[in-house]
Amino acid sequence: MLSAGDLTLRLARPGDAERLVVDMRSADRLEVEAACGPDVLSVVVEAIACTPQCIAADHDSALLFVGGVVPLSDGIGSPWMLGTNALRRHPVSLTRLAQRYLQRAMQTTPHLINFVDARNTRSIHWLTSLGFSILPAEPYGVEGLPFHRFEMRAP
Repeated sequence: MLSAGDLTLRLARPGDAERLVVDMRSADRLEVEAACGPDVLSVVVEAIACTPQCIAADHDSALLFVGGVVPLSDGIGSPWMLGTNALRRHPVSLTRLAQRYLQRAMQTTPHLINFVDARNTRSIHWLTSLGFSILPAEPYGVEGLPFHRFEMRAP
């Protein structure tokens, strides 16, 4: 698997969804609720089940994040990542790890698309730093709140 600094990716394991939801970053929780509804645990369990190579990372036994790429169609996938509050202590390692992961993911899925809550300015900034294009906000999800579509295409 990939590593950067003090973070190493691993495959998600049973119980990761529950561990994630217990300590999920508030911006991620609000985004999931706005997009999919209030049952955050069910959304995370389904996302993990739909992600063939779902990944996670721990540091000192604390879960930092869970995510991956859900295949949508031939060559198109939907990247996602939900983090815990502990993730905030590892911004540089997370960015390096994400860059390496995206390079690998784009070898088999050269077009990545998803939506990010317009209120989640920290994630929007981070996605931009990773090279994603951020499109204008539009109503999205069960609450119809403004979300930005973001995407990246392999060169």
